[in-house]
Amino acid sequence: GYLLAACMTGLVFLNLGLLAALLSPLAWLLHRWLAAASAPIAASHHRFLARTWIVTGVLHLLLYALLAVPLWQLLVLVQIALQASAADPGMGWIAPFDSLSAYIQGTGGMPLLMAAGVLLLHLGAALFIGLWLSVRLMRRWLIWVDRRPA
Repeated sequence: GYLLAACMTGLVFLNLGLLAALLSPLAWLLHRWLAAASAPIAASHHRFLARTWIVTGVLHLLLYALLAVPLWQLLVLVQIALQASAADPGMGWIAPFDSLSAYIQGTGGMPLLMAAGVLLLHLGAALFIGLWLSVRLMRRWLIWVDRRPA
């Protein structure tokens, strides 16, 4: 269980938190099932791992909900660039660049701030979640090595 947890923590550090969030309910089910069929000490560790994966999944869902508004703004920028490119296909990159620069100047640079915010928020949250998982799992794994209940 702890080896699987270390692999899933690696996914978080590789910024594959969406994959970890999708796998969290499966890990929760697996650990709940294993807890029912295990000895008391092992069962306590499986219940601990099940709780850990539920909290991890919820944290990732909250992160992606928080990122919805800035990501929507990035989609607006892509739409503006595509419309400018389709309106004058012979201009190459000049038409989309001019349209985007006019839009950004008209909004006071807010789309660029939101794009930077998305990147920083996602990286910071992934680092926080990964560190939280690492410390939590390492502490409980050391308890498991001593054969004590979680």
